[in-house]
Amino acid sequence: MPIHGDRLDKPTYRILRTINHTGVAEVHLSEHLVFGERTVQKTFDVFGLEDSIAYQEPQLLRQIKHPNIVPVFDAQPDPDHEDAITMVMPFYEGGSVSDALMEGQRFSLVHAAGLGAEIFTALHHLHVHHGYLHRDNKPGNVFLSGDRRTAYVGDFGSVGKMDEHGETGSVETTPLYRPPEAGPKTGRMTVRSDVYSAGMVLHELVTGRFPYEILDTEILRVERRLAAGQRSIPDRYFASFAPHVPDELRRVITKATAKRPQDRWSHAGAVARALFSLQRRMVDWRHIDGDELDGRWEGFWPPQVPPARQRQVEIESSIVKGRRRLVARRLGTSGRWSRFAAFPDIRGLAPADAASVHDFFRLTEARLRVVD
Repeated sequence: MPIHGDRLDKPTYRILRTINHTGVAEVHLSEHLVFGERTVQKTFDVFGLEDSIAYQEPQLLRQIKHPNIVPVFDAQPDPDHEDAITMVMPFYEGGSVSDALMEGQRFSLVHAAGLGAEIFTALHHLHVHHGYLHRDNKPGNVFLSGDRRTAYVGDFGSVGKMDEHGETGSVETTPLYRPPEAGPKTGRMTVRSDVYSAGMVLHELVTGRFPYEILDTEILRVERRLAAGQRSIPDRYFASFAPHVPDELRRVITKATAKRPQDRWSHAGAVARALFSLQRRMVDWRHIDGDELDGRWEGFWPPQVPPARQRQVEIESSIVKGRRRLVARRLGTSGRWSRFAAFPDIRGLAPADAASVHDFFRLTEARLRVVD
């Protein structure tokens, strides 16, 4: 149940509305009447999470301080449920990454890499400075500022303390984002487990959300895969990238979501550094219209200069007479668009030739980097 405060005649919190109510968590939007701020109250069911910090020592969660971590303002055991605890956290106008994905928002590459770097930086802080594993990284647990330019890792109901070997027990969290080693009942989790789950979130920020509608109907199959120590979804989903995603960013994501923990990044800070570096070196592509290999993309270069000084290019991919047609145009200083590049084979490409579409983006980028 939500928290109202110690005094019934002068409550600290006023409950505005219910945001979500499932068998796992109850979430309310509230107002802190003393400070005049909107807050979120989330009641966690910690049954099965007896090793979590929220269950054992919830006061320790207040010690976690980082610019990209959601602070815990208040917490109290639920008076009606022995295995539940309610935490009070800030309300973020941008909602969560899950909200943005479900709304159909498409993040540009630089934007996605920046949010990803903040997520991994926050996790690195959690691992190194507190010895905790998050154990439930997913789009719904990453919150966004009002302009959706800043990420905050939150929802610490599953956070566990690492032992002297850097491990915790596995927990029953959202199956899609659960690492393979956490699937079996005797599974153990490490820093690389958090890297895996956060890598799944990064994949969606870069390429778009997974097909939840399909995966929700295959939940028993997902559970069986996890119980066998496999990734939750088939390998084709991990190899599926939008054509504008450069090879180096693909490798970062592929390494983060590798099936075997030893094949992943050794710590979250290494992923963050790779993403911060890529932010400065990638053409900032965004798919603005269409799906998969079709539609229009806009790109800007260099990414780290004011918009007025950036070069802008557009790529259009379409099917003409049964063949794929690719054209790039550049916006000139006069404000007019001109042909910048086209696929050299006048016969066009096979409609599903994703590799050649990806190569066309690389060709366009190479010209954009050297053009006067």
